[in-house]
Amino acid sequence: MSPQERFSVLLSRCSQQLRTQVDERLRPWGMTLASWRILRALALSGERFHQARLAKEVGVETPTLVSLLDRMEKMEWVRREPDPGDRRAKIVEVTPAGAKLFRQLQKQVKAVREDMFGGLSEQELDQACGLLEKVLAKPGA
Repeated sequence: MSPQERFSVLLSRCSQQLRTQVDERLRPWGMTLASWRILRALALSGERFHQARLAKEVGVETPTLVSLLDRMEKMEWVRREPDPGDRRAKIVEVTPAGAKLFRQLQKQVKAVREDMFGGLSEQELDQACGLLEKVLAKPGA
């Protein structure tokens, strides 16, 4: 296996393991990593997002985002309303219940990170982040 292939496989496996562990940890609240990322983006920014911008921010396709938002809106974690300037667009914001849930679940997600990365030094984590940032900075990434 080439170094590039090995890195690609390991990166994918780490991502899958993180997703699986976060999904398991958040299941009692009816959350997944995907819905957590949406809630996190909205709660941390304190902004309202157009759905298209939010999809880009969390790295999902718009149809996937709409499906997740439908469920999150039913749970009263987010609110959507039409954009007054564009009837086709929706604006999304976190609700007070969603913001409260975000604060509660931060501890759960942090615990998963501790489980996965707790054996790594700060220097090792900084080096790994540097590598990933370099990969993402390449055109087309």
